[in-house]
This record gives sequence, structure tokens and C-alpha cells, in this order.
Amino acid sequence: MSVFDVMNYPFLMTHVAVVDGYNQDYHYTHPSSGVWVPPVGTRTAIAGHLAPVTEKELSFLSDKVQESGARKLAVDTDIVINTGDRIEITEPDGTITTWYVIQEIATTNVLSLANINRKSFYIARNEP
Repeated sequence: MSVFDVMNYPFLMTHVAVVDGYNQDYHYTHPSSGVWVPPVGTRTAIAGHLAPVTEKELSFLSDKVQESGARKLAVDTDIVINTGDRIEITEPDGTITTWYVIQEIATTNVLSLANINRKSFYIARNEP
């Protein structure tokens, strides 16, 4: 349990790490002759803090992200999140929305004596 649990989003969030699909025989034969292995996603429940994106931050993001909506997500640094991964968020009304990690913002050493670090990401409503 972290000192920052009280500031975390109080509803369920799931991190879906996506491994791209690939052509199984790509390295041995012509790419079109191999067997296609579809993308795989591993699901892990996570805790983190959600925040709105400021107007200034939004101005630096693509038009597509601006139109679809964006949020900031902060999580403990031991959670591995990559650009392109999905975050499924249970909203206050009970609906589940899917957001896409578009960029890591920063890693912050919040309390150095307690070794508490957080990573922040921009997440967008639509796939980048």
C-alpha cells in the first residue's frame, strides 16, 4: 500500500499490454508465406491517478488526440507501460472506456526518502 493510494482513481483500471502480431516464418521465408500470429494482450489491474489535460498541454498534442479527448495517468514506476498499450477505465457511471497510451510525460521522484516514484503518461480516447 502506497502513501498515494488516497489520491489514486477510486475505480478499477486495467492495463492491457499489447504484443504486436507477427509473421511466424518472417526470418526464414518470404513474409507472405509464413503463418500470421495475431496480437496478444495481457491484462493487469492497476492503481493510478487520472487527471485532465490542461489547455496548454492539449495544444502540444495532435489534432486527432485533441478531438477524441485526453487525460493524464500517473502510476508507480514498477508498473511497465509502453506507448500503444491500452488502459481500460471503469468510469463513475459503471461504463468501461478504453484509452491508449500515447506518450510518457515524466518520471517523478515524489518522496526520495521513502523511494516513492511515479511515471506520468498522456492517454487518448482513440488509438493514435
